[in-house]
Amino acid sequence: MYNLFTYFIICVDARIGGKPFLLLANRVDIRKVVPGVGSRHASEYTSVVQGLENAISLDVHMRHGLVYWTDTTLRAIKRIYINTSSPSVVDVINTGLSSPGLSVS
Repeated sequence: MYNLFTYFIICVDARIGGKPFLLLANRVDIRKVVPGVGSRHASEYTSVVQGLENAISLDVHMRHGLVYWTDTTLRAIKRIYINTSSPSVVDVINTGLSSPGLSVS
């Protein structure tokens, strides 16, 4: 059993989407958080991808607007475009993944 409140977080600068934001994976989904400014402004919190098995090791290719993650249950690396209204999940690697680490450069 795993803890649903374990988060993997990455900070994304203003080159994608115009405002800095955080992306976080809590194993079952990936969320975008745009922090509010000041004590009177709430943060914007939207789902990017839902219904994942065990998403961890989140990273971003900023120039192309791609979000990558590993799914340790499916033993796969997946990606989506962050700047689209209906992102489609693409398998980058879907066989033979033995380590959950990920780095995009």
